[in-house]
Amino acid sequence: MRRAALFALITILLVPSVVAESAAEPPTGFSQFSWGTRVGVIRDQLLAQRCQAITESWDGWRSVLCIDYRLEGISVLSLRLDFEPGDSLAGYSMTIAQGSYSSFRDLTVQRFGPPTVSSRRFPWGAAVMSWTSDTVTATLMERCGVETSCIEVTTRPLDRKRQEVLERRRRDAAQGF
Repeated sequence: MRRAALFALITILLVPSVVAESAAEPPTGFSQFSWGTRVGVIRDQLLAQRCQAITESWDGWRSVLCIDYRLEGISVLSLRLDFEPGDSLAGYSMTIAQGSYSSFRDLTVQRFGPPTVSSRRFPWGAAVMSWTSDTVTATLMERCGVETSCIEVTTRPLDRKRQEVLERRRRDAAQGF
C-alpha cells in the first residue's frame, strides 16, 4: 500500500513537469528576424550596430560571423548566422564567455520556454539543455571550450544542407587523389 501511495505521489509530482517541458516553443528566428529573412536585411538593420567586426564565408552555404556581439549585458564573443537555402536565415550559433553562462541560460529559457531535455551528462558536470520541435533544434552547452559556453540553433533546411555537404565531402575524400 505504501509503495502504491509513493508511486502515485511521484507520478503526480513528475507528470506536470513533463507536460510543461514538452510545451516549449521553438525559436522562430534570431532577434526580431524570422526564419527566412535575407542576409542583407539582418546585416543592415542589426549587425552593423551590434558587432565589432563582420565577415562572410561560403562553406556549403552562406554564413555571416559577427565578433563581439552586444546582447543585453552578456558577453557574446561570436555570433554566426547561417543562411540556407537562397540566402535566407536558417540557423545561428553563439559563443559566450563562461562568466555570462548563467545570465544567458536564464535569457534562453525565458525566450524559448523550458527545455525539452536538460542534463549533466559530461564527466566534468557541464549542463546541456536542448529544445526540439518538428522544425527547429536548439542546444545550449555550459562548456564548449576552456572558458566558453555556446548555443546552436538550426532549422530542418540547414540540417539537410549540412548533411548534403558532409556526404559530398565523404565521397570526395573516398576518391583520394
